[in-house]
Amino acid sequence: MHNRKTWFKGSNVLDEPQGTEPVWEETADITALWGLRLMLSGKSPRDFLNLLQSIDVTEAIGLKSLPICEAPTDPFAHYSSLLFERHDNAEKWCRNNAHPIARNTQLLAESLGLTPTEADLVALAAHIATNEGLNEIQDTFFRSGHRGLHIIARVLDRPYDEVYYAVCADSFLVQSQILTQWMPSYRSRCIIEINDDFCDVLSREQRDVNGLLAQWFTVDAAPELQLADYPHAADDIQLAQQWLKNALHTQQTGVNILIYGPPGAGKTQLARALIHECDAKTCEMQSASPNQEHRPRKYRQMGLNMAQRFLSRTRGFVILFDEFEDIMRRDLLSLMSGKSGSTGEKGWFNNMLENNAVPVVWVSNHIAHIDDAHLRRFDIAIKLDNPPLEVRSAIATEAFRDLHLDAGFVQSVAQNPRITPADIARAVKVAKGVASDTLSAEAAVRKSLINAMELRGKTISLNGDRSAVDYRMSLIRTDCDLTQLATTLQRPPVGSICLHGPSGTGKTAYAHHLAQHLGMTVDRHQASDLMSKYVGETEQNIARMFRNIDPKTTLLLLDEADSFLRARTLAHRSWEVTQTNELLTQMESFQGLFICTTNLIDNVDSAAFRRFSLKVRFDWLDNAQRVELLHMLCDDLGISCNADAEARATQLPYLVPGDAAAVRNKTRILGPPTSATELVALLEQEHEYKQESSQRPIVGFGR
Repeated sequence: MHNRKTWFKGSNVLDEPQGTEPVWEETADITALWGLRLMLSGKSPRDFLNLLQSIDVTEAIGLKSLPICEAPTDPFAHYSSLLFERHDNAEKWCRNNAHPIARNTQLLAESLGLTPTEADLVALAAHIATNEGLNEIQDTFFRSGHRGLHIIARVLDRPYDEVYYAVCADSFLVQSQILTQWMPSYRSRCIIEINDDFCDVLSREQRDVNGLLAQWFTVDAAPELQLADYPHAADDIQLAQQWLKNALHTQQTGVNILIYGPPGAGKTQLARALIHECDAKTCEMQSASPNQEHRPRKYRQMGLNMAQRFLSRTRGFVILFDEFEDIMRRDLLSLMSGKSGSTGEKGWFNNMLENNAVPVVWVSNHIAHIDDAHLRRFDIAIKLDNPPLEVRSAIATEAFRDLHLDAGFVQSVAQNPRITPADIARAVKVAKGVASDTLSAEAAVRKSLINAMELRGKTISLNGDRSAVDYRMSLIRTDCDLTQLATTLQRPPVGSICLHGPSGTGKTAYAHHLAQHLGMTVDRHQASDLMSKYVGETEQNIARMFRNIDPKTTLLLLDEADSFLRARTLAHRSWEVTQTNELLTQMESFQGLFICTTNLIDNVDSAAFRRFSLKVRFDWLDNAQRVELLHMLCDDLGISCNADAEARATQLPYLVPGDAAAVRNKTRILGPPTSATELVALLEQEHEYKQESSQRPIVGFGR
């Protein structure tokens, strides 16, 4: 409190006498009126007279000067009579001159259906928050809970019960976080405190209710995609669409749909498209302020409550709440247990899910920490993963259409399950924004995607599965007639095949060749794509791999399956066993063609090996195939082959088709060989590396 020099024999507030009449501001406003109401509602003469010595208080009520009181018998009555007279004049003036807070509060009351008492409480709290003098009066008079509420009731000229129920713990104003504090007991202080952000909005001029509420939500955001763009989730989407349409038609309460999955999978666009296809308007909750500042958890809760009140009287609206996980409190207990702790807000949220008048579509990237009590209250939950290969291919083809990229490169982007539709859209934006004479579109897309993956701690290769040499069945040596296999497989094919043998023998290439023969696409995964550092998540990834494809059109390929097929007797940890069990369980129920490749067949679990419908051994090339491989390389390089080179090639028992690709890559660095003799020498080097690797001792601490 800023005290002035006490001038009088009783109680005076002036630095010097100003005559016998008080001097007021020429005009009054609602702030002065609230200040006068608060001052005159107090019953403590000492508090009243002390407040008149505060500069902030006298400025708040519009008082410039007050006459000296020559020690009257009752100074409180003397000064209060002057304030009563000023109060009556201020009431008349403010009736015809509305303050921005008053106008905005009226808009708010009409939109949210606030009672007159609730509207007056909001206006009073906003004025107190924006004026030091009013805040000082509140601190002085509202010293106890119920006494303070009685004062507020007198100030508002409203019944005490109406004021009490407007600020109790389960009231709309408190539950929506508009008023952030209330009176909980007799002993506590009764401070009417309004949310800072909400107060800021009320204090500024707003043209209409849309401008007032746009801080919390926007209406009717147009979708960029259609439901047809999500064929991999068609069944779940159809169920959600029918349920939402019925709920809108019958005006059912407690309708909630959850869409969750990894970032970039298109969840928000799916939510918008779902609402649009139900012939409803989207009310999308803002996750950031107009200047892109993050919205606090309580701020978003307040907006959700206001949206429910605002739209409850209007049909045909659905609320879209993106980044739903942000309003779930994370505490020490939740970090240790993986679930949100039990807080006072848990009951509020459960009540919201059970009784919300307007349907809500919730979107979340992470639900692991959300309490099961919340999750079980969602009517429908749609898990939206990164699309399967055929959908990714369609997305990539359409996105890169204007860039005229090489078809092989586009396919290599689509074949990588780590690349999301959002990554592709961002790469296209970058490629269109760079100058074509300094960086090609393909180079820009490649760099953007690789950098995006590195940012998330992942590495990718965008070279596709195109071999350096053409795939030739004559260079594949197996214990099974692969040509007959491709011919006899039923349509659509169902079963599991294990392709095993040394590295470079053509296992992965054959899976692609088989898919091409069957007219199917390949959804390729590596063990590293599925492994997770979190317990249980690897098993979820394995299940998701089987679930997220159309088995009628897609061949599922798991490369480097050794990690999941390893003998369970060799397992050192329980999760190693559960991963193998999960893979075997999914294999048995999968109604499509599943192919595994492995280089370490000796380590494969015997029970797992039996689960495969067919086991195919890929082996080293025989003598005739080694000579054919040499002739193929000579033809590619324009070199004449000779008998000596052929004889040396037949002396390489561990030669495989992959060695041809390795030699071709080496010639790009060292330059092409000039003779068949030099070419065979390169093959011999690759062959020697294999022999050294097989004979190299295991390094350890034993003697």
